[in-house]
Amino acid sequence: MKTAAAAGEGVRATPLAKKIAKEKGIDLSRVTGTGPGGRIVEKDVLGFSGPGGAAKTAAVPGEDEVIPLKGIRETIARRLAQSMHDAPHYYLQTEIDVTDAIRFRESRRKEFSFNDLLIRACAVALREYRLVNSTLENNNIIKHGRINIGMAVAADDKLIVPVIKDADKKTAQEVSQASKMLIEKVKAGKVSIEDLSGGTFTISNLGMFDIDVFTAIINPPQVAILAVGKIKEGLVVENGKMQVRELMRVSLSCDHRVVDGAYGAKFLKKFKEALMEPKNII
Repeated sequence: MKTAAAAGEGVRATPLAKKIAKEKGIDLSRVTGTGPGGRIVEKDVLGFSGPGGAAKTAAVPGEDEVIPLKGIRETIARRLAQSMHDAPHYYLQTEIDVTDAIRFRESRRKEFSFNDLLIRACAVALREYRLVNSTLENNNIIKHGRINIGMAVAADDKLIVPVIKDADKKTAQEVSQASKMLIEKVKAGKVSIEDLSGGTFTISNLGMFDIDVFTAIINPPQVAILAVGKIKEGLVVENGKMQVRELMRVSLSCDHRVVDGAYGAKFLKKFKEALMEPKNII
């Protein structure tokens, strides 16, 4: 192997390696090439460990790995830090009996998912409590006429929030088609700016990761976000008798500058009622 020339002049490197080095601000003269004749290739730049470091092709177990906070991760960090700093969050939690919703969904599993029912229930509640469907921009509260619900999707080490537009005007089947398309685009790295824009409310569901309950940070300029935990069996007293039911805990985070506690509670109650009567919301 041969070290690149000083100051990066006359460096033998592939065009892609040069492009990546320029984007990352890496001095190619400090990178050791592993290509033919000591030529610097893509993996050498990506594996460069910093000043005085040498190229490495993979992380070694037990060693620290430095990951620059940049790109989409930097954007996420900045927006959420801004949200926690600017928006006075408060949290409302409730437990929902989703036994009937699960049974109903199982009878029509080819048409829509349980998550699609969550989106439809949110759309129904947002239509009645429009202040939750607001954004706070330039010191103005904008109560949106359209109900565009973002759904948080995990992709590698990032959280992407594509948006289902006009969720209140879509059937559960149409919501299912839209959500499947968006999830596929996120997984394939083909999601567009249009797919991510225009959201007025967000749902974050971590139930599939065995999380009982959690609180989420509001996605600015939105003023609320719903966090959904896992479904598990629990005992419920009904008509004096103990019954085993399917229960799910949810948490609503609200921006107190816009949504007062009682108003947020009414929205959450409406969402709960809608989900417990799934035939009425599909």
